[in-house]
Amino acid sequence: MKGNSAVGDRRALRNLLVTARARVDPASYPALRDGLERRDSRGRRAEDDGLTQLQMDLLLNRAEGTYARLERCVPGTAFETLLPEVAKILRLSDQEWAAVWRYALTKEPPYPLQADQGLTIPGAWRGTLDSIGVMAYINDAGWGTVAFNKEFSLMFPRGEVPQNTMQWMLTCAEARDTLAQWGTQWAPTLIAQVRAAVALHSDNETLAELEWQILADPVSGPLYRAADEEAYVQPRADVARPLQHATYGLGWVTMCASSIFGAPGSRLMLLPFTTGPRPPALDSLRARPLGPHTGYFAA
Repeated sequence: MKGNSAVGDRRALRNLLVTARARVDPASYPALRDGLERRDSRGRRAEDDGLTQLQMDLLLNRAEGTYARLERCVPGTAFETLLPEVAKILRLSDQEWAAVWRYALTKEPPYPLQADQGLTIPGAWRGTLDSIGVMAYINDAGWGTVAFNKEFSLMFPRGEVPQNTMQWMLTCAEARDTLAQWGTQWAPTLIAQVRAAVALHSDNETLAELEWQILADPVSGPLYRAADEEAYVQPRADVARPLQHATYGLGWVTMCASSIFGAPGSRLMLLPFTTGPRPPALDSLRARPLGPHTGYFAA
């Protein structure tokens, strides 16, 4: 808030933490059981409204008042040190974990709260994919194929969608025919994405296995070791790339990617495909800024 650039929204952060404390039963922590009958200054029992601020200090093994300063967003509080410990004690959800970082430090959390975050996708997305007219699929944080529509399966020579799209694109000989001009139009950006993901998630076993397979590949391995790729960490939608479509023949595909809320690292991929001349790059889209005379509806 104003006067403290380190804190984004004091009220929202406090409300979130107070609500989270209220739903945690102190009896679930053995270290607190002996003090459950203790009453605070208002005469209520400690367990009446979940964990107290004092109990949070005890569980955090911090001096009295430490947690209260965090909840009040006192300047100088070691937010980045305390938030992971607080999240564990309060059993925050993935959405709450992201929210406390935004409210407290105006940035995204540096890592997922749950080890499998980004690997599971809400089931409603499957029906959504079926309603999309262009090739579309969802992969997880390790490029594992989670779901896809029929249009996407038609791209492959046998109609078989690979279990891991990045593994297929960089280690399968079939992919080097399907992804036309593979060495110049596809490999540099694909390798850049993998290197960036491995650097960010060095302890991810799926990514480690993927990197090992790429390094072991006689074609992709030398390119990966050379580290002479473009500096792109996400699929690029600013240019169409050549694709030998198994059903429609040679044409151009644009990689339109977006992330899925609640599953960091996952990607919804929309792949519009056209035949004929290479489509021109389109101007970037931008909404009109909201001002005092802005109407409700876009022009």
